[in-house]
Amino acid sequence: MPKKRRQKYAKLHNTLKNTTGTYEALVYDLTPGTDRTKEAASATGDNRTARATVRYRGTVRMDELTQLIKNRLNGIEEATIKSVLERAMKTIADQLRIGNSVVVDKWCSFGVTFEGRFDPGLPREVAEADMKPTCRFSPEFWTRLNKGAKLVYQSRYEPTTVKTEKVLAQPGAIFVDGNFHGDHRIRAEVRLKDGTIVPCGVKPIRPEGSRRHVATALEIRPRTPLPLGRATLILMWPDGSGVPQSEKHAVAVRL
Repeated sequence: MPKKRRQKYAKLHNTLKNTTGTYEALVYDLTPGTDRTKEAASATGDNRTARATVRYRGTVRMDELTQLIKNRLNGIEEATIKSVLERAMKTIADQLRIGNSVVVDKWCSFGVTFEGRFDPGLPREVAEADMKPTCRFSPEFWTRLNKGAKLVYQSRYEPTTVKTEKVLAQPGAIFVDGNFHGDHRIRAEVRLKDGTIVPCGVKPIRPEGSRRHVATALEIRPRTPLPLGRATLILMWPDGSGVPQSEKHAVAVRL
């Protein structure tokens, strides 16, 4: 797919913000790039030396896939769906083997390439090589994959954990003591007695000189001063699998 088109689809991604509740998300890590990647980044004058890698939740195998398809259809048994899928794969392989390419309209196309490099003076060597199946996905498939996707960054080295020990609330700020790993992924809001939600900014307080995202306290600043009285502080963060978690604390806002 052309680079500009890929960039267009990339803009369809949604990142996790102040979202609560259960949702489906793709969790990824950033891993150090190769020396070649670093050289390429240096040549262009940027710092894009890391690669994004997906942390899959699990693997959907044939039995589960057929069940998922059955859930979208009425009156068709899983055995029938499984048989159709298996025959479709066998038919595609057969057509590729006899020299045809296969196009599944609006979704993907199948073809073959040959493994390895060859001497142009010895074309018969190709006959001894293995054929490699290829699949190219259509723009419609790219759109369905990207549209509405929620991407959550989750470092494998510092999973987000929240351990709150003490909360002190004032109209202009709430101070939370404890231990907070992955503090840059923690969000906060305050719910007042009348149900009004006050968005807040979160400033992690870390040991002097520390570069890790591990805070010993959080300084939470409401966008508007809180009225005196009782309220509920809500901390929110994604867990190690990308699922949103939250923690509520009843507070008394005092001067």
